[in-house]
Amino acid sequence: MDKKQLIIDFNKILEEGNLFKALSIENVNYNPHPFTIRAEHIKRYALDTTRPCAGYVNGNQYSNVKKPGFTKCGLSLEEHTFDIVVFLQLKRNGNNNEANVEMKKLPLIENKIDGVVMIETKEEFRITGE
Repeated sequence: MDKKQLIIDFNKILEEGNLFKALSIENVNYNPHPFTIRAEHIKRYALDTTRPCAGYVNGNQYSNVKKPGFTKCGLSLEEHTFDIVVFLQLKRNGNNNEANVEMKKLPLIENKIDGVVMIETKEEFRITGE
């Protein structure tokens, strides 16, 4: 997925309704944390992601460098997950029906996008009831 191109495509789709603007597509909610490849990993194995994560953990805390009390993560790439979301911003006030129609136009599932995040505007636009 080319995220920049997808934002351009999403904005073309949303243009007619003039309710939302797509800002970005981002990875969020890393579980347990972002998969880490360190410099020595690359030197030794290149970009071999079959090697275990080189990050360090202490409970639910994460570090990309060794710290007292932290141990190597060691999980595989597949054991590190995240959600992909599109960030949308309202361009004007709207209602639930309009928002529903516009959101359904976006090919989220086809592009493996897990959800939508709404960004506040200085104008404080809102979606209201029908």
